Amino acid sequence: MPTFTEPARIGDVLKREYDALFNREVKDVTDGQDLAMGAVVAEVSSALVAWNPDGADGSEIVVGVLLEPVTASGANEPGVMLARGPAVVSREALVFADGTTSGEIDDAVGQLAELGIVSRTEVGGEPVSIGS
Repeated sequence: MPTFTEPARIGDVLKREYDALFNREVKDVTDGQDLAMGAVVAEVSSALVAWNPDGADGSEIVVGVLLEPVTASGANEPGVMLARGPAVVSREALVFADGTTSGEIDDAVGQLAELGIVSRTEVGGEPVSIGS
């Protein structure tokens, strides 16, 4: 019997938000970036890039969480991001570059909290399930 893998859904990342019109923004993703849903993003030259804790060009400052996968190949491509709270996201669904340390992830989660975006491993007393 063939195995079917269900793609990620916005509900895997975003658990609660005040209002989509208030919490979300459409921003361009920088050409050359291949970002997954749940990617923690920064803004450099008015376009989104993957958050880089070692950056010194603005890429070290978290501006939100991407709510859809975006592959920008050949030109900047628009993407929807969670830009502000009040909102709750699943901590396990946040996407970081390979090699990101737990301390760096804690820093990013702290920056998200400053935007009003709270990350949780449980929501409402129930464990957050990923990919179910």
